[in-house]
Amino acid sequence: MTIRIVGRYLYRNQEALLLALTLFLFTSKSLYNVPFAFMALLGLYRLIRAHGSLPAHAESRFYCLLFFSLWIPMVIAFMDPVNLERTARTVWPYLRFLLAGIYVLYGMRERNPRRFIENAFFIIITVWSLDAVLQFITGWDVFGYPYVNGVHITGMFYPDLTIGHALAGLSALYFDSLRQRSRGRPWIWLLLIPLVMVVFLCGRRSIWFMFAVNAFGYLAYRFYLTQFRKQFVIHALLISVVAAAILAALYLTQEPIQKRVAKTMGLFSTNIEEIDRATSSRVDIWRTSWRMFQDNWINGVGPRGFRYVYRDYADPDFKFYETSVTHPHMVILEIAAESGVIGLAGYLLFLYFLASMARRYLHNETCFACFIGIFAATVPINTHVAFYGSYWSSILWWMIIYLAIHMHDREEKG
Repeated sequence: MTIRIVGRYLYRNQEALLLALTLFLFTSKSLYNVPFAFMALLGLYRLIRAHGSLPAHAESRFYCLLFFSLWIPMVIAFMDPVNLERTARTVWPYLRFLLAGIYVLYGMRERNPRRFIENAFFIIITVWSLDAVLQFITGWDVFGYPYVNGVHITGMFYPDLTIGHALAGLSALYFDSLRQRSRGRPWIWLLLIPLVMVVFLCGRRSIWFMFAVNAFGYLAYRFYLTQFRKQFVIHALLISVVAAAILAALYLTQEPIQKRVAKTMGLFSTNIEEIDRATSSRVDIWRTSWRMFQDNWINGVGPRGFRYVYRDYADPDFKFYETSVTHPHMVILEIAAESGVIGLAGYLLFLYFLASMARRYLHNETCFACFIGIFAATVPINTHVAFYGSYWSSILWWMIIYLAIHMHDREEKG
């Protein structure tokens, strides 16, 4: 009887459990691929059983439009890549995101995992943030992972330095999660403090930028919606003062942060050398990316092919000439160099579909928070991890699936 009850529970909540497991496994280097692959296999099975017909819901069409906007240019770029094997290992496994989405979208015909996955999301992000703060304060997290050299905060993501990317990228969704829990419990917003601390302590400009896009985007959206704007401004200022005080304290006590902030100020200079120092010598990488695009402007060098021809387009005195780099460190240049104008056209379509659907869901607070998060993750001038890379692609499509779940809930309510 107990086995039957457990089995029934797992079956009823299979989509939500797999999505929650995928989210948690973003703490690892690659284990998140296992539940994603499992969802893709189940999605393929459901697609075959349905004789190849996709679910006829608005969110299903939207999901497919977003996917094919990015994937079709990748396939076209696969026709003549600089490294066939590496591009193949990027282009064809990318299909798992479509199939995983189909798996969840079909599952929503019978059940909606919205509440379950939202609760799991809130718990996981909160635990990540608190654990990383514990690591900062004591030198060790709950698993015994160290605060590396007293400089690099990792939390449960040890030894990788990706906790900031994950928290910043998912922050708009977390803001909305706190909003849902704040009715009658305004103190719940204090949970923002650990998240902001971790993002700041990561000391990476790309993470700060992505978090800022999420935070300002969400604040602007809430200001637009509220009928009590004066009260909202007062509350926002109070939160800003508290956040500023905490960040100032961290800045004054953390020498690595002071150096990083001082270096970042060079971004506001008109001197190209200052800008280059402020961006960790990325100007040379951007120049190389532009040359690569000019020489392969139709369909690029192939997704993830940048590293293999960097030295062919970089000057010998360019930074990283001897060691090369894995990607251009700017979304729009990565797409241009690796999939050409076809990739750029698909990317613009992706943003267009995103913006068009966002207008339709303007008054659905959770959906719009997801739109903000997805936009922040795909901003053209983002300089974070590789756009076509497995890790960031997985986080991006996890967010899009999360959005689809809430879009379905809205459609069901009419």
